[in-house]
Amino acid sequence: MEKKRRRGGQRKPAALRKRKSLTFRIRDRMRAVLKEAAADNERSISEEVEHRLMMSFLNEDIVEKLDQTNTLLETTLRAFRTTAGILFKQSANDIPACGSDSAPSSERR
Repeated sequence: MEKKRRRGGQRKPAALRKRKSLTFRIRDRMRAVLKEAAADNERSISEEVEHRLMMSFLNEDIVEKLDQTNTLLETTLRAFRTTAGILFKQSANDIPACGSDSAPSSERR
């Protein structure tokens, strides 16, 4: 016996399926701002809301990564300054002070 075909055609890929509905309250002024932005960006109000929400989450990720990078840079800078300070102290100890007689006679003029 042949298997019956499902009604309504084939299942669409996830990216093409309808989105879930989310209902929330919004003030008139915010709706007007969203409507204008949606028109400017050639999106529906729903698509504009979804886009802006997604961008806010992406921005949070970017800020977090920038904070991590900043912390790494600060740590690297502290290590560099410490290393440079140690090297400078060592080289400063090897160089005789100006006008001292401790320089070898071959370097005196």
